[in-house]
Amino acid sequence: MAAGKGFGKAPEAKTSKKAPAQVPFQFNLGEAEASAPAEMPMPSMANNNIDTVLAESSGKILPEAPEGSDGRIEIVVTMQDIEKLDITQAKNLLEPLLESEDGAEQIMKRTVGFKIDFVKEDEMDPRELCEIPDVRLWFLRLDAEYPWLPCVLDWRAGEMARYAAMLTPHQISVRDGLVFNPEGIELFINLKAIVCCKWLKEVRAKSPNQRLKDMMLMLGFTLDDAFFELM
Repeated sequence: MAAGKGFGKAPEAKTSKKAPAQVPFQFNLGEAEASAPAEMPMPSMANNNIDTVLAESSGKILPEAPEGSDGRIEIVVTMQDIEKLDITQAKNLLEPLLESEDGAEQIMKRTVGFKIDFVKEDEMDPRELCEIPDVRLWFLRLDAEYPWLPCVLDWRAGEMARYAAMLTPHQISVRDGLVFNPEGIELFINLKAIVCCKWLKEVRAKSPNQRLKDMMLMLGFTLDDAFFELM
């Protein structure tokens, strides 16, 4: 999909250059460039700044183990899991719920989070977990199995931002925090909008449209109502 096209109408930019999606400890996303044809609505950058706290930073760009919501489904990712691309524990936690009648609703209510037990070979390694190829590859494996996972993550604990960082090209700096590649995050958002909308319908989720809109807002995007007419 070409950059600037997809699901929604993006507001006009104040400059000719597209502003990157920046996610330090707080979301502070401005306007985006690009205009899409009216018949092809895409998730667009929110007009207003979003002040959503990811988690207490303790001086880090992204918290490696954000404090989770009470009762959430905690997927522990071990070094062995990462080395073998093993998602067995995730399956053991999610599959029994998915097989029950109201399992999907339970997962959405409890939400899903991760505890990553990754030990760096070099203690002085400054990279965040979302910058380590082996960790990112494990998340790609998980996303291939459960592509709808973003809509059940523990958003309040910052899991959405960290998940997007695992799957999307980005840069991290002390000054700017997490800065997504504009085209990369746009493709991620468009893909997840389609996948999650389909899954929410399949499981007959309550208020699926609003849930999808809320999910998009966690990364600073708004979803036009015309999107749901197409789906």
